[in-house]
Parts: sequence; C-alpha cells; structure tokens
Amino acid sequence: MLVVEMDRGLWQACKLIALAPGSPARIAGPKGGGCTSVAWSPGGTWMYFTSGASGAFHIWRQRFPDGKPEQITAGPTEEEGITLAPDGVSFITSVGSRQSSVWVNNSNTIRQVSFEGFSFDPRITPDGKRLCYRILKGALPTSDPSELRMVDLDSGRDEPLLPGFAVVGAPRRTYDVSPDGRQIVVTALGQKGEHRLWLVPLDRRLRPREIPNAQGDHPLFGSSGVIFFRRLEGDSAFAYRIRNDGTELKKVFDQPVAGLSGISPDGDWLVVKVPGTNGSSTLALPVHQDSPGRVIATAGISFSDFDVQWSRDAKSIYLRVPVNPEQWAAGRTYMLPLVKGSMWPKMPVEGFQAEADITKSPGSILLNEFDCPGPTPEIYAFARMTVQRNLFRIPLP
Repeated sequence: MLVVEMDRGLWQACKLIALAPGSPARIAGPKGGGCTSVAWSPGGTWMYFTSGASGAFHIWRQRFPDGKPEQITAGPTEEEGITLAPDGVSFITSVGSRQSSVWVNNSNTIRQVSFEGFSFDPRITPDGKRLCYRILKGALPTSDPSELRMVDLDSGRDEPLLPGFAVVGAPRRTYDVSPDGRQIVVTALGQKGEHRLWLVPLDRRLRPREIPNAQGDHPLFGSSGVIFFRRLEGDSAFAYRIRNDGTELKKVFDQPVAGLSGISPDGDWLVVKVPGTNGSSTLALPVHQDSPGRVIATAGISFSDFDVQWSRDAKSIYLRVPVNPEQWAAGRTYMLPLVKGSMWPKMPVEGFQAEADITKSPGSILLNEFDCPGPTPEIYAFARMTVQRNLFRIPLP
C-alpha cells in the first residue's frame, strides 16, 4: 500500500509498505518534497503522487515497484489530489494557485504591505515601525525554504534581512523578534541540511551571526539574553535554553514536546505542545521555579497547533484556533483580558476543552484575521491567502 505521512506537522515523502508483517517501508515517488496524496493505476502498474519536490505541487508517477519517478504535470499552476479514471487513461485533479500577502490592521484601517511572491508569517517590531515577514521559495510554507524580509511601515522600504540564507520552519515557529526590537533569532539551514539558529541585528550595523551549539528550531527570546528552542534527540524533541553567545546550553524540561508556541512577557512561562495518546495538548510550563504547569488547551480542541501570544502591554492574551490542518492557513484568534496581576485570563483549571469555552470566557473578542500583535491592541498583522481551484480531467501520456 501507499502511505502519506506527516512528522511533527511536516509533510514527508510518501512510503510504499508491503502488507506482509515485518516488511520494511521505503520511499516511493520523488524525494526532497512533501507528498500529500497518492493513487494506483487500475492494474497496479503505476503509482501516482502529488508532490512538491519540484518547488510546486505537481503530479508524478513511478512504475511499480522500483521504477524511476517522473513528473507528468508542470506549469505556473499547481495540482492537488488525484484520482484515476476506471479505464486508467486519465485522472482528475484540482488545478489552481495559491497567493498570500501580508497586511497590517491599524484601528480598523487595513493596508497591504507585501506585494511580491507568497508572503506570510509576519512579525511587528515592539515600536510598531517595522514588520518582518517571509517569502516562500518552494511549495510548502511549513517545510520549504523561504526568504526573510523587513519592511519599514512608514516609508514602505522593503529589503532582505538574510540574503542567500534558506530560512525554514512552520509559520509562527521559525523566528522571533527580541523584546527590545534590536534583533531577530531565526532558524536557517546549515551546510548539511540541519537547522541552525542565527541572530540578526535589525539596524544592519553588525553582520548576522550563528549561535554556537544551537542546533534546533522554534526559537523564542526569553529574558536576559536567553533563547529557548526545540532540539531533536532521536525520535523525541525537548525544550532547551541557551545564552545568545552559545553558552549555558541546558534542557528545560525532561518531558518531550512537539513544539514551542509562546513565552510570557515576564519570561516565567514557556508554552509548549505536548504529545499524548489521544493527541497533543497545549501547556504552559514554569521556567524558573519548580511548580505545576498550567493546561491551556486539551487535545480535543483542535487537530492542529493551538497558538498562544501575549499583547505588548501584557494586558491581553491571544489564543489562535486553527480551522485547517495546514498551519499557514487562516484561523480564528480570540483576544482575552488577563486577570490583574497574572499572566493568564480566567479559564478552567483543566484548560479549554473546546472553542466554545473560549467564546464564553469574560471579555473574549474574536479576530478573524490575525497573526501577530503590534505595540497596541489596535495594531496587528496577518497574512491573507487566496486559493483558486477547479477540477480538471487530464489525459495520461
């Protein structure tokens, strides 16, 4: 059988698995790109794949069992999904395109700030004067390389921050802006394809520099020059901390995590996604003291990542509930006021069990388009994606 796989939210190459017990699985179709759907020819002679291996999603095929993968569709549009006709001489797929641009909302006045490529994953600097974002250089925002850019919101000047660097990672998990707005920590590919952390000064007076000993992703700025990130160890991942000069590398918790998704303004709570038998839950774990963690959301609230961010004035918290398993797609974000003297809103001890629980929380405000906060609650940025698709029957060569 043919299998489509994901690992920690990222699409993998497809697998061919023999049904006999103990038989090893092996990669089928093209390597080097996420594979999202598969099909067999009616007689089982050919295997078909939707893959992003060429930098865009197209249809590939491979003769069973060990033929050479060949691309059979191309062009400026992309194909998603595939089903073979019963006679085996054609297939049906969804043909279209995806576009994404970055926008800023300022007191209900919305304006577009990116005008080229597939732009996504915005971050506003604490002073509200600049905005960083990424331009996709492949097919999948969650795993393919991108270019990190910065735009001055007053002048509109737009320039690359890391020319020639392949920035990689899922949206809201790839880079972070320091609390003082002076630098960015970002995940980029190393020479051997590993994930490395880099510090990038925003004033461009110093060159970007790699953080020694920091191999991982999901970086977040803590307090006093500390950076938190996710580090893989075998089949598990753990939260680590390191100083920005590469010293004092230390595992934060012994509990494996699926990802890091936020840190409180006081630097005391690290928000992590924790895998479990019934799915992943979102927890806040204490960084500096030995005390119990807090459950924010249970496994049942969503089938994808549940994001947590705080406002710059530390008076509100943003909870983003995805409505789509693709992490870059639009979700619903709720802004909740914090309890005075606390980093948390009023919420159940067992965490939010469903989206309806968030809507019932006192002071809850729904934001349909939201990716990151600005200096005040009235200012925030988001990526707006548009998709145009139609079904086509395509004859096979």
